[in-house]
Amino acid sequence: MLGTLAAVVALLTILTLINIVLLFAVIRRLRGVEQQHGAGSLADQLPAVGRRVGEFEATALDGSVLTSAEVAGTTDGADRLVAFVMTGCEPCGQFISTLQDGSPAGYDRTFFFITGDPRTDATAALVAELSDLGRVAMLAEEGPVGPAVGGIGSYPTVLRISDGEVAAAGRKLDEVFPGVPVRAAR
Repeated sequence: MLGTLAAVVALLTILTLINIVLLFAVIRRLRGVEQQHGAGSLADQLPAVGRRVGEFEATALDGSVLTSAEVAGTTDGADRLVAFVMTGCEPCGQFISTLQDGSPAGYDRTFFFITGDPRTDATAALVAELSDLGRVAMLAEEGPVGPAVGGIGSYPTVLRISDGEVAAAGRKLDEVFPGVPVRAAR
């Protein structure tokens, strides 16, 4: 009986040591992947300033078609505010609350792309709130708009587009339109 107990303890000790070795190997591997992608995670990255907006078309919720030329500002040369938001995203709600007095780019030059289930009440409320501020389109997770501006890693992603290029990128309005008075989040 004592011999069997000693054998079980020895086996459990060996299995625990193997588990610890494997755990450290996984941690080492994950740190290597993180170093390959730079200091921040992929989700923290924003589209690069200076990147030209690629070609795309998206259907706005009002039924019109949003083209890359319209969103990129190549039709009139005025700056555009392009924001990618997601239903249920608290930082997105804070960003949207800073737009209570309207978009600094104006209604016709402000575009919101929403990720979320269009059948939910939360998405409907978000659409209703944003429809008064600019043109709104639902964004499929692998839709053409995100890659056209350089990829969307997390929400909110707020861009100032000027003459077909990303002029500024950030998570907050004052990061992309500096000097614009920003209301405190509600």
